[in-house]
Amino acid sequence: MQQFEQLGLFYLGKRYDLGARTRLDEVVLYDAKDLVTHAVCVGMTGSGKTGLGLTVIEEAALDNIPVLAIDPKGDLSNLLLTFPALTGSDFAPWVDPADAAAQGVDTDAFAAKQAEKWKAGLADWGEDGDRIGRFKAAAKVTVFTPGSRAGTPLALLKSLAGPADEDSEDAAARLASTADSLLALAGIAEVDGHNRERTLLATILSHATPDDDADLPWLVQQIQRPSFDRVGVLDLETFFPAKERQELDMLRQRQVDGVVLGSANASGNTDLLQHINSLGVGLVMIDRDDHPDVECDRVVTDDTEVGRLATAHLISQGRRAVGHITGTQVVHARRRADGYRAALKAAGVKTRPEWIVRGGFKESDGYRGMQKLLSIKP
Repeated sequence: MQQFEQLGLFYLGKRYDLGARTRLDEVVLYDAKDLVTHAVCVGMTGSGKTGLGLTVIEEAALDNIPVLAIDPKGDLSNLLLTFPALTGSDFAPWVDPADAAAQGVDTDAFAAKQAEKWKAGLADWGEDGDRIGRFKAAAKVTVFTPGSRAGTPLALLKSLAGPADEDSEDAAARLASTADSLLALAGIAEVDGHNRERTLLATILSHATPDDDADLPWLVQQIQRPSFDRVGVLDLETFFPAKERQELDMLRQRQVDGVVLGSANASGNTDLLQHINSLGVGLVMIDRDDHPDVECDRVVTDDTEVGRLATAHLISQGRRAVGHITGTQVVHARRRADGYRAALKAAGVKTRPEWIVRGGFKESDGYRGMQKLLSIKP
């Protein structure tokens, strides 16, 4: 029996002589009794942090020590890839056909080479398929995927309703903490006691009874169609209009991280845009420099410069009679027309009113505008 096959000892690998750059035969063992303390594993990218974590989990499983691993990246799910026989057919579904093609072999041949490589590598460390088999037999691995059905779905709460005999003080604390937790899951953190979402959720939860099937789908339904019409002294529509509740709920359900508002008519929606910001949802506005009170990133076209450059280019080609088909009376169209006039003025060309023709957003608008320009004598 290998030295490391002792209960309570985790086999982490073998010592390495940095000076000689040589792996030694001396094994590195970790005493499982030290697991009563905390540990932090720090290292640069590619230094082997995940590999060490996988090794510790595997060794714990071999000693029948349960492990709860929270893994946002998804690396630890590789623990499910256990092949005691170490055959090519085991590896075939998991190899990249592009790697096989790069070596000039088919997928099965490449998988067989990988299996032999792993078998030889494990033997260098004193391990074999039998040890993999013991790990597979000892561990029942379940991958929970909250918010997704990719693995085993995880229900966060059995019910959002409080117990029937709950007193008012306990109820107030539960409502506040549950509302805060739900908002945190939706990406809304550090809310104060006057936050509108927090108040709405707490009010919804306060109306839940033990007889209600108060789960997350029930909560979504309540956000859209609450069973009450007042929040404190305010009617619900004044406090939180239905349209905004529905739009915000859609963002949460779809786990939207950001919104790109591209040339949309958002006038009058400053409050809603600021509210999206308060949810922690990233907001980028394209071609909109209105709503100065909304803090967000913007990608804005210099419309005046666009009109000036286009006109100046035609003038540089010897064109003196340059027409302009405008858009509708939106700010972008007005700025491009300003750039057009500026280029003509800089070139000493007098602007003729008939050279500027009103257009629109449709192809037919451009067609009619061009017909009108072509009917004008330069």
